Amino acid sequence: VGKVYMVFEDIDGGSFKEYIRDNQLSLRDFLSVAADMANTLHKIHSAGTVHRDINPSHYLYNPAFNQLRLIDFSISAPLTREGIVLAGNDHTRCTIDYISPEQTGRMNRRVDWRTDLYSLGVTLYEMLTGRLPFESSDPLEIVHAHIARQPVPPHEMRPGIPHVVSSIIMKLLSKNAENRYQSALGAKADLMECLERLERKGTIDIFPVALEDISERFLLPSKLYGRDSEIRELVSCFTRAAAGAKEMVLVFGAPGIGKTSLVNEIQNFVIERHGYFVSSKFDQFVRNTPYSAIIEAFRELVNQLLPEPDENLSLWRQKIQDALGPNGQVIVDLIPELEFIIGPQPPVIALKPAESRNRFGIAFYNFMALFCTREHPLFIFLDDLQWADIPSLALIETMMSIEDGAFTLVLAYRDNEVDEHHPVIRMLENIPEHLIKRIRVEHLKATHTTDIISDIVHQSPGDIELLSGLVQKKTGGNPFFVGEFLKTLNAEGLLVFDAGRSAWHWDITQINSKSFTNNVVELVVGKIKKLHSETQAFLRYASMLGGTFDLTRVAILAGRPREDSTRELDEALREDFIIGLGGDKFAFAHDRIQQGAYGMMKEDERPAEHLRAGRLLFAGIHEDKREENLFAILDQYNKGKQLITSGDEKIEVARLNHRAGLIARQSTAFDLAYKFLKAGVDLVNENLWQDHYEFTLAIYSDAAEAAYLSGDHAQMQEIGDAIFKSARSLVDKVPFYIVNITALSSQAKFRE
Repeated sequence: VGKVYMVFEDIDGGSFKEYIRDNQLSLRDFLSVAADMANTLHKIHSAGTVHRDINPSHYLYNPAFNQLRLIDFSISAPLTREGIVLAGNDHTRCTIDYISPEQTGRMNRRVDWRTDLYSLGVTLYEMLTGRLPFESSDPLEIVHAHIARQPVPPHEMRPGIPHVVSSIIMKLLSKNAENRYQSALGAKADLMECLERLERKGTIDIFPVALEDISERFLLPSKLYGRDSEIRELVSCFTRAAAGAKEMVLVFGAPGIGKTSLVNEIQNFVIERHGYFVSSKFDQFVRNTPYSAIIEAFRELVNQLLPEPDENLSLWRQKIQDALGPNGQVIVDLIPELEFIIGPQPPVIALKPAESRNRFGIAFYNFMALFCTREHPLFIFLDDLQWADIPSLALIETMMSIEDGAFTLVLAYRDNEVDEHHPVIRMLENIPEHLIKRIRVEHLKATHTTDIISDIVHQSPGDIELLSGLVQKKTGGNPFFVGEFLKTLNAEGLLVFDAGRSAWHWDITQINSKSFTNNVVELVVGKIKKLHSETQAFLRYASMLGGTFDLTRVAILAGRPREDSTRELDEALREDFIIGLGGDKFAFAHDRIQQGAYGMMKEDERPAEHLRAGRLLFAGIHEDKREENLFAILDQYNKGKQLITSGDEKIEVARLNHRAGLIARQSTAFDLAYKFLKAGVDLVNENLWQDHYEFTLAIYSDAAEAAYLSGDHAQMQEIGDAIFKSARSLVDKVPFYIVNITALSSQAKFRE
């Protein structure tokens, strides 16, 4: 991670993996070494680091001096204030035999310091029994076992191992991090207690474990509260899918109510039943990439296939090639990773737009149908449907038309932003009602808020009654607001861990006297304003790029080298405003945070900021990379295009829009194609008709066709009138005549 976190003195010794393979440790030696390993982890976690690859090969051991050292911090990551680790979904560099369930990237759980405790549990299991908890030659089977299977307890593997020692290891191996030890010190304390009893009595009798295991870190629990009935409904839907049914599930409620967390909660259930779980979300500020969320979900699906053994990939290759036939390139254009499975595809035959749309629909239908089987039922989760583009809504209709499909399509949206005239409602009217299941997510009850706080401070509900009542009153039981409110209390020193008493402390009088806003976005903005001014600017630039962004583009907007953004990035990560997705990719921890960062710009300043961003991206991205970044560049330019005054810049941006419109049309995203082409037309004036006649005629003709294809016949005619007015010859008017004839024929206006 670019930093040296700890330096140990040189010691003689070898790999601990080799030592435990060649030597059988006595129970006493095991307990002594295990306690030392836990203590080492505590020091590392206290230094603000998670190792992320704990295993015997990364310990050096000198038996002569009983010295143990931990090495190899190549994939370690810094802990943020909440303990979230950067690349939680980057499991490819971890040692699979020792990987924690959450670090596989296939669970709805953040990765924090407790991932090391799970890996420590695997290591201790191997030391004690001579075997790993899960053994297989198939890496995917190992991953599945870490997520879904319970290991045989050590005392059942080797009679004679004390039950309490077995219990300590099994607690470390809990699937959910909340059920593990919450600190390495807690595990060390129990191991030392075992060692002391063994030395004092010669035996280890049973005692309750984890009594000294209280985490001093403020950490919002990952588990859900008050959603049992909703989870049961989702489980029932997927169970029906596994039996061969298809179903659309609408999950709706207020912003921050926990829709995303609810749906992600059953990811483990899907994986346990050998299903495919894929998810993505639509973006509030970036709606110019056709099918963006759906494409991202299916890219995730293809990436789940790629690590499978060669024989499995060969079967998939044949299935996909048979299903797509000569249309493989249609899907490869959307999902480039598919080429790694089916190889390069021949170019498709050029068709007219309407026929091209039909071909795309058939190709996507056939591709998706491959994954909707009872053996491997498909679970697709598309979040923030209220921001979906029209082409994506049309593709969702295609998805729901699959016959004999074993899949569940879950669509989550804010019901306060979807009224009866919203395109989502029009899309739903075309779906048979018996295929739709609706789940409304309500605010948390007071008892659930109490449970959250109780799990944070490790105190009984009766001891926190006043605090939980105040939090419920301030937040109304909105889960996101509850979390932000509690984090604010901790950040302002009003809810802190008292190391002297080994307990959490708060002053209800001080909290009551503080004035807190009851608007979650205002609360987020207030927290952002406490950051360094450079970090505030970093978040503002990132918010303009969307919910997910890459550091290179943010650096371009900031007008500085990417490497110079390290401090701002670290602070934003540390304060949990953003999360790492691996590599150069990051995302806002919640869309309300993105909304808050974007809202720091005054509304009348935004067009100028977006225009500036468009210019910087256009200039800062190398020419041979511009096409793949075209939609991102235009997303900025078009939000500020009304401020462009230079004729040369107008024609440049119009040309970019023309190119984007043709790309969208090729993808059969006709509404989006018209949006780009109309944006280009808006930049063209009388002078450009004179100075750039050929281009202006082309963009007007293509815009007229896109208007027809998207169903806007009035706009088609208006653009056609402009062509008739400015075209220099009858021949130049012919393309619009053809479009007009086609449009009139489609409306059965044969006389006209």
